[in-house]
Amino acid sequence: GVRQMRGHSLSGITERFDFLEYWHRDRAVPTAAKPPSDDVPLPTVLSSLYERFGSWLDVVDYSDRPPFGTQDSLLAPSQLKIQVGYVAFAVENQAAWSAFYRLDEPNDPALTNARFEMEGGTQTRLEVVALTVDQFVTSICLHEAVFSCPFLAGFDDEQLPLGFRLFYSGPYCWSDLQVRIYTDDEGTLVSDHGGSRFIAAHDYPSLQRWGVEREDLLYANGD
Repeated sequence: GVRQMRGHSLSGITERFDFLEYWHRDRAVPTAAKPPSDDVPLPTVLSSLYERFGSWLDVVDYSDRPPFGTQDSLLAPSQLKIQVGYVAFAVENQAAWSAFYRLDEPNDPALTNARFEMEGGTQTRLEVVALTVDQFVTSICLHEAVFSCPFLAGFDDEQLPLGFRLFYSGPYCWSDLQVRIYTDDEGTLVSDHGGSRFIAAHDYPSLQRWGVEREDLLYANGD
């Protein structure tokens, strides 16, 4: 499910990418990536993302907290991996799981090996986690928008303050796990996945107004 934030909608690929460009506005203007080899078909959403944000996926130093790779990572075109009929296009930050699409049906669905890896099973087993790759890419992009933001803190309130409302809800690495993104319409995002909440903004006062103390910050714009 999607809503709006300060005039930004997530209703289509273009609108979602417009929001991401707005949210990451302090970064260098992105440029297109070189497409993968011809034997790697791309889902529509990844083709569009590589065209618009390709340079943001060419990560040299992860301490720079890249917009699509601070916690979990979307892979750059050159990093896509074909594995027995599937293409790996995203990876967890410690390589505990990967996300895949089918080589012969690149747009749907998205699958991961997260459940079986976390349960000590074999990584070769996959489960469908999203009906479309578009849904999964939207989730990971918004998840990473929170974690790569200049100011980030844990947010342990049992209930979100009344000033927040749902901005996005979508699938993630397990079939029964949803990422929920909330906004206060003033440039603050809260991510909630699996009961873990984090709050992010481009400046400390935006977090301070919600009771975040400076010593609680997990990241503070290089401070």
